[in-house]
Amino acid sequence: MAAAGAEGVPDPLVGASVDGRYTVVRRIARGGMATVYLATDTRLDRDVALKVMHPHLAQDPDFVARFHREAVAAARVSSPSVVAVHDQGRDDRLAHGTVYLVLEHVPGTTLRDLLAAEGLLSAGAALAVLEPVLEALAAAHRAGVVHRDVKPENVLLTDDGRVKVADFGLARAASSQTTGATTGVLMGTVAYLAPELVLHGTADARADVYAAGITLFEMLTGAQPFTGEVAVQVAHQHVTRDVPAPSELVATVPPELDDLVLWMTARDPDDRPTDARELVHEVRALRRDLPDAVQDAPPRRTGRAPERGAALGGLARGAGTTTALPVHHDVAAPVPLGPPAVDAAGAGAGAGAGATAVLPRGRGGAVATGQGDEDEQGDGGERGRRRRGRVLAAVLAVLVAAALAVGAWWALLGPGAAVPAPAVAGLEQSAAEGALADVGLVAVVSERFDDEVPEGSVITTSPGPGEDVRPGGAVRLFVSRGPELVAVPQLVGDDLATARSDAQDAGLGLTEAEGVYDEQVPEGAVVRQDPAAGVELRRGEQVTVVPSQGRQPIDVPDLVGSTREDALAALDGAGLEASVAEENSDDVPEGDVVRQDPADGTLFAGDVVSLVVSLGPELVDVPDVVGQQLDPAREALEAAGFVVEEERVLGGFFGTVRDQSVEGGTRARPGTTITLTVV
Repeated sequence: MAAAGAEGVPDPLVGASVDGRYTVVRRIARGGMATVYLATDTRLDRDVALKVMHPHLAQDPDFVARFHREAVAAARVSSPSVVAVHDQGRDDRLAHGTVYLVLEHVPGTTLRDLLAAEGLLSAGAALAVLEPVLEALAAAHRAGVVHRDVKPENVLLTDDGRVKVADFGLARAASSQTTGATTGVLMGTVAYLAPELVLHGTADARADVYAAGITLFEMLTGAQPFTGEVAVQVAHQHVTRDVPAPSELVATVPPELDDLVLWMTARDPDDRPTDARELVHEVRALRRDLPDAVQDAPPRRTGRAPERGAALGGLARGAGTTTALPVHHDVAAPVPLGPPAVDAAGAGAGAGAGATAVLPRGRGGAVATGQGDEDEQGDGGERGRRRRGRVLAAVLAVLVAAALAVGAWWALLGPGAAVPAPAVAGLEQSAAEGALADVGLVAVVSERFDDEVPEGSVITTSPGPGEDVRPGGAVRLFVSRGPELVAVPQLVGDDLATARSDAQDAGLGLTEAEGVYDEQVPEGAVVRQDPAAGVELRRGEQVTVVPSQGRQPIDVPDLVGSTREDALAALDGAGLEASVAEENSDDVPEGDVVRQDPADGTLFAGDVVSLVVSLGPELVDVPDVVGQQLDPAREALEAAGFVVEEERVLGGFFGTVRDQSVEGGTRARPGTTITLTVV
């Protein structure tokens, strides 16, 4: 019998085998698009998280195709801070065709659980969580993947203290859904949606930066910046309001984190960091430079009460859930999100600047409308009271008009009139701050690397030059830190693919020079690099690497017939070793090479060539026949292989050998002629 899910309904997948490999153990969680199970990979004997799409989504070919593409894209994201994607597939043997994704199983909890338990985090703890989140997003953005659903629920805190980001690519897959009533909706977590997602339904890496900024705000304050009774209220605030500084809720938040949150959550995407890679350096610098006392200070709230449905709102029910919001697909004319409507009972539901003002009611509950003549009945006192009511209403109307006029003068022409932000790009920071102070504005400084603008000078501002800013308002100065310098990594010994990846991870390009032979470095690996490891270059500059062509082949020289000395010298010069043997040869002079192995082809340095060197012809012992009679002497010499000639003295009367031309007891070649002197 299948195990029951969270709702008490038996889950048919529990206990089943998906694709004959993944045995489902139990359900972990159920979301809007998929159910996640703990499963066992029977092939590799390990626990995995099995994410199975809901059956009605699995029947949509477009959605399944997009899901597959996004799974492949997510698998390209390589970072220790990312939940790894192991496998993806479809098992049609199960009911409805089970489309699944196999993920790394991460025992632990989520950032949402931590915030629920702790309420809010210290500045140091929030930065410690944010840095690996940004590292994960940076890896994704480098691979061309946009997460689109960054939120505390997708930030996993492992049992051994690591931070990992989950669900890469799934929100993008969901946005392609075209079935049923969901056509034309934007799937996302409304509390973390970037304004451009609300307006146009399109986003790039800067939308992830915005969501990470909202997550940082929530870690620092324990609250989301925008909340409301319905999702459209929250979405409207993302579009029309700036995220407030976290220190407005928590006094212990340092100004540097206020600046970071406001930069990450700027409503205009062009005013945010271009992607998470730009932010990683900022966060590392903050963790390094902020005093420990500031980072570890226990959070202390300001006492300012959050207002429901407004900036600094508390955690509203449903504000953190995945919600479908209407999206106008015509980018040129995005659907307007007006202020929330007031219900019939009033309900205090956020009547804003566009709400209709209601004048005071007269006695008896009648609304003073200015049309009381038809109601004049009863005695004169009643009519007098009505007249006085009309007069009072007129006076109030005049006072309201006067107040509006004064307010308009104050805001448009008086002390509250907006001032245009001065053009300070290119000025040094101190000069730019002075120019802002001269017109009553405050400078907030953020630093960025820039290859063109000198260090300490202003790159750009937000708001830009000429844009209206209220007196005393802030203008963010983006000040150049000069060109970003990165250390060249050690590439020697790496294969080319690894070297290219390491260079890209360091923010550098890779140029491949012509390869060279190398006796130690394997073919395809880097022999040398320029500049050397540790040298600092500007981000984007090139590192030149020289790949190895492996060991250099050596042509085997033809040494047959060479003298022993010449052959050994030739092999030594070529980097080859020699192995020498000797044998007699009737044809090759003594000391010359008779043959070699190998005779031709190629070898590598240190390989051995075997040589056979001639000892000359084979020699035999010459018998000593002096004093012997001629016939036995001849027989002995001829038996040893020699040719015998004789020379007779005095006619050779006695037949005795008195001398031999080759002395007995020496050695000579067989066939040598030996002359005998016979007397």
